[in-house]
Amino acid sequence: MRALALLGDKDFVDLSPSALKAICPRESFDTQEMLNAQASAADAYAERREAEAAEPFFASARPWMLDEARAHRELASYTRTLSPILYPYLVKAQGYFEGTGGFIVTLKARRLSVSHGSLGRVTPPIHEIPVVVFVERQIDAVAISAGIAE
Repeated sequence: MRALALLGDKDFVDLSPSALKAICPRESFDTQEMLNAQASAADAYAERREAEAAEPFFASARPWMLDEARAHRELASYTRTLSPILYPYLVKAQGYFEGTGGFIVTLKARRLSVSHGSLGRVTPPIHEIPVVVFVERQIDAVAISAGIAE
């Protein structure tokens, strides 16, 4: 609730170190460690996709699997070029079911897009979800969306 109060009627706010500590008191954010983890995860996913693509069972899916692996290799490579100085933002995202969903966050120029997708048997009311996002450059706009599949 503290995070939503900090946002007030804004869609996003930049977070000072003290504000970040206030809403995440037990967390320590090491941005270099975060970048290393992202690059490692992208490499691991690429390796898994490449190994699967080599299996005869996946022969018909091989082209898209290798494309996906290549995209993850590019993400890992790009991540390794970033400065460890990242900008934390608190974003007022929206969602239906947090437990059955996930976020997709993209950054194009200075516009951040945050989308939440989830699964459910009924469509509940949409609700606000405070999300902390670290990006490599300052932003000036945020686009928020949410969807649910029944």
